Amino acid sequence: CVGPGQDTSIVRRLREWMGPSSPREWFSELLAGLVVCFAQLPESVAFANLANCPPAIGLQAAWIVGLVCALFGGSPGSINGSAGALAAVTTNFVSKEVDAHGHTTYTGLVQLFWSVIFASVLMLLGAVFRMGKLLCLIPATVVIGFCNGLGWVIGHAQLAWFQDDQGKFLEGDVLYLSLVLCAVTFVVMQTCVSLRLRGVPGALLGILASCVLEFAIFRPVLGKSTLTIRDKSAFDTHQVVPRPFFLNGDYDLSEWGSLSNIVFQGVTLALVAMLESLLCMEVMNDLTSSSGEANRQLWALGASNLVAGLLGTMGGNALIELCVMNVQSGGRFRCSSTVCALGLMLIFTFGYDMLNYIPVASLAGVMVVVVIGFVRWASIPAVFAAFIPRSWLEPGRDGASSGRLKEYLRSVRIGLFDAFIIVIVTTLTAVSNLAIAVGAGVSISALRFSYQQAEPLEIATSMDDGVKLYSFNGPIFFGARHRVVDTFKPQEDPDIVEIDFAGAEIFDFAIMQEFHPILAHYAQLGKTVRLLNLKDANHLPALLRFATTEEGSNNRSLSQSGMEI
Repeated sequence: CVGPGQDTSIVRRLREWMGPSSPREWFSELLAGLVVCFAQLPESVAFANLANCPPAIGLQAAWIVGLVCALFGGSPGSINGSAGALAAVTTNFVSKEVDAHGHTTYTGLVQLFWSVIFASVLMLLGAVFRMGKLLCLIPATVVIGFCNGLGWVIGHAQLAWFQDDQGKFLEGDVLYLSLVLCAVTFVVMQTCVSLRLRGVPGALLGILASCVLEFAIFRPVLGKSTLTIRDKSAFDTHQVVPRPFFLNGDYDLSEWGSLSNIVFQGVTLALVAMLESLLCMEVMNDLTSSSGEANRQLWALGASNLVAGLLGTMGGNALIELCVMNVQSGGRFRCSSTVCALGLMLIFTFGYDMLNYIPVASLAGVMVVVVIGFVRWASIPAVFAAFIPRSWLEPGRDGASSGRLKEYLRSVRIGLFDAFIIVIVTTLTAVSNLAIAVGAGVSISALRFSYQQAEPLEIATSMDDGVKLYSFNGPIFFGARHRVVDTFKPQEDPDIVEIDFAGAEIFDFAIMQEFHPILAHYAQLGKTVRLLNLKDANHLPALLRFATTEEGSNNRSLSQSGMEI
């Protein structure tokens, strides 16, 4: 039996785990969770549409991933669920068709579920090997390009809300009224954002305003109607409770696609989910003045996506825009994110039929606001200024003002290479996928870093009593290969040569391989080479492969008589 003292201890630990310590904090957390819940609801439906999936799959992923990460994640207060970044990847593998009777057929869902499961395994492996620490290797320019490209992908996908079942754009009054609903939702949400109305769910108010226009004015007064979720893909009763997809008769398990597609899609989903979740954790650390646990976040992310994949959903990750909304609404702890996930589950379970009446044009308005907040607009003039010659932006020789535009561009101008990275990552994100874009950006940045690191290496030469000394100062790694090779002059050097590594820092084994032909050339000429201050013994066998020769002889056998270490 459990005694009263133990009960108290369990309750106390639960309170500490959830976060709030006072009634006021509990109220703020509950209110923030509800606000974000109503904002995440339309986003999840919109992301499901972007991924060419049924809306139920997006909502189920939202509360499953959100609940697991809220309870066990390493970033308390962060909001997780179906995400636009993952939807942008999924849309390349899942397709849907609507027949003449309005019945929608989805292709590739079983392949998606297996991909989400494979992605979750990769996330768990990332947690095992503590890959969360690799976040510091992603440059800010790559993150900016990632956000800009994702904004384009999400924004472009909203055109689907203004198309009929055959993929043709709406025409006439239906199109105009749909644009009105989109604009109304956008204005209501932006008003809430601009006025900083804490505790007011702008997305919910915008959708309610659109519903009022649709069912109180457009249909009864004007005799016109726009498309609703029921027209696009209705919620059904059997979708309310998630079931393992391999036990669900709605899916044909034989249509699991190809193994190569599952692996490629799974790797891409895992990389994108880990990247966005860890970036989101950094944002939450800044907003809450806390320190999240990257490895714990990866564990929770992998476990939640494993459950989501088995239950037949699209998976998910952290949502930056909703995390910011949660903090601004007063949420900082696990309580708010848990309330948000449970709220989504209850709404979907008991209010699924009401969701069918939401005008889809209002969802487009919600996502337009998301895109505006997601894109790094300040990077546009900065990139533009980077490609303008510096001389054009300089003030006149007489000191006269060069104009406000030039002064502004001069103040926001960034390096040309940084601008190039932003453009590359943005473009690749828009035309390819996020994993390839981020990988390309990180790779190019790493190559540039390698090139720059080769520059600080200084190689000084001096002569003393017939001995030539090569002194290395700075980092030595593969990027300095050409400098190392071009420095030595075996034909011109005296019979005794010394190489001093006292001021050098050896970064990798590969660069030491470049000394092999150099030492071999000296050995062929019968010259002695002495290695001084080579601290890292791991590199010693490589250098002794062509060891120093006895002074004045042509013997190239191993000898250490002239070596000082």
